[in-house]
Amino acid sequence: PRHLADEEHPLDAFVCRKVESADAALGPVPRRWFFAAANASVHVDFRLLADLAGLGGRSRLGLLLNPEFGVWLGLRAACFVAAPVPFSAAAVADPCAGCPAPCIDACPGEAFLAGHWNVDRCSAFHAVSPRCASSCDARRACPVAPHARYGDDEFLYHYDRAQGRARLRALVGLPEAEDSYEGVGPHWQTWRRKVDVRRSTEP
Repeated sequence: PRHLADEEHPLDAFVCRKVESADAALGPVPRRWFFAAANASVHVDFRLLADLAGLGGRSRLGLLLNPEFGVWLGLRAACFVAAPVPFSAAAVADPCAGCPAPCIDACPGEAFLAGHWNVDRCSAFHAVSPRCASSCDARRACPVAPHARYGDDEFLYHYDRAQGRARLRALVGLPEAEDSYEGVGPHWQTWRRKVDVRRSTEP
């Protein structure tokens, strides 16, 4: 409960603590860490990095699709090291090949132009409808690794941080008055103006 009360982004802070612990194992090897955090100083495309590392392939949803965890693999940190590392076999070029694509039919915003997720259509739908404010019907529809799918509380936290934070307070018994942060509500339009994702979402 105290982490929630004292940290603006408890999950990001948890990842940083774990990385600090793991970083010691690298010894004197020159390296640089990058984080998939809201307040990161540099933003990199973790989906592309994970694809290159052989962790999965780019799905129709624009998300990495991992054979074991589907589109539910959290990519939180990446380490660039100035040393040789074992080569990872490349993932399949199209992990969605042969799938009937229930994600396309499930999307209420018709954001799958040419069979792949289109960020601008998705963003435009968010601007006019609250339908996807706390979840994503298309992502939920992916048939790969249903056992790894987020629960409702996880969906709420990742898609609507303000409501998700309120839900977490209720779960851990933290009075609202003791929470130093409000959380971040849906911010699709603000995010879309700041980030150019065309290269990373086009097939």
